Amino acid sequence: MSQKVSKSFAGKSKASTTRQWLTVMAGAILMLSFGGLYAWSVLVPSLQQFTGASLTSLSAVFSVAVISFTIAMVVGPSFYYRFDASTTTIGIYIIAAVGFMIVAVGKSVWWLGIGYGILFGTASGIGYSMALQSVSSTVISRRGLAIGFVVACYAFGTVLWVPIFSYTIEILDVSGALIAVAVIFLLIALVVSKLLSVAKVDLPKVNSRLDHSTSYVLRQRCFWLLWGEFFCIAVVGLGMIGHAAGLVAATGSRIEETTIGASLIAVTNGLGRLSTGWFCDRLSVKLVLTIIPLLGTIGLVILIFWASPHTTLLALGLVGYTYGCIASAIPMGIVHYYGVNATSLFLVVLSRLGVLLVSLVLC
Repeated sequence: MSQKVSKSFAGKSKASTTRQWLTVMAGAILMLSFGGLYAWSVLVPSLQQFTGASLTSLSAVFSVAVISFTIAMVVGPSFYYRFDASTTTIGIYIIAAVGFMIVAVGKSVWWLGIGYGILFGTASGIGYSMALQSVSSTVISRRGLAIGFVVACYAFGTVLWVPIFSYTIEILDVSGALIAVAVIFLLIALVVSKLLSVAKVDLPKVNSRLDHSTSYVLRQRCFWLLWGEFFCIAVVGLGMIGHAAGLVAATGSRIEETTIGASLIAVTNGLGRLSTGWFCDRLSVKLVLTIIPLLGTIGLVILIFWASPHTTLLALGLVGYTYGCIASAIPMGIVHYYGVNATSLFLVVLSRLGVLLVSLVLC
């Protein structure tokens, strides 16, 4: 009898482990896919020639994408209430693909704003929140590392899409490249949907299983400290990510160094998100949230007082790492202070309307 119980327990444990791995894989692919949203600075020269738009207009498109991303993160859970994870995945990838096709056919800044800014930005926001919710609600063992890894994949996705965008545009021209990316997204949708289906991911419904009400949380000093920290980091991080190539070019750098700058901030952003999971599993979340912002401060001081081709790259690296760390540590802080089932509160933190307004000015 005891042997049967032991075998049954071992079987369930193995099935649970497999389910967790599949969920992490699905979340990672989601993040890698939609990380292309922040490869924007590399697309700007080609899109300017393609649409005939000014840099100011293109910057406004990126601002629309950031706003759409954030709003989608807030309203994203409402989709989980109506559809399962697999169906939602198919939907957001189709939205992204349609966005790219609209830009390819429209060839104007207005269609760029609709396709890239609204549709792709919205799909990215829902995809990001769904990946985070899936992992935080499914993974039990080493949750901090798992969340850190998946969140890091969003930044690594930016690194991945920089050469993909560059080479496809060079080979196929802008229109052909955008259509090719749309097809790639549709193929990826099938893979992610299958992984989530096999893993039987059950996303938490809106406001279900929460340990605290929203009004209670909003009255807590801890919530506003988390919100305030991410507010400050996001202002700097979004501004740097959107203008990394331009900041390096402004110091008289070569084209190669400009490209490195755009990729460097994405790489360090990803490293920050990944390493924070490891730190939070071994150190206190409070310690990580207290110390890491100092690195970003050092980067800003370097950029303001000692700007040169090499020091600007260093500053971008420090700011990117800080932004990645905080982006990963905040949801872990939410889990730490409010419980696993309160991860949707992370979406409230990210709704930061003040950051959106400041980012609009920066962009």
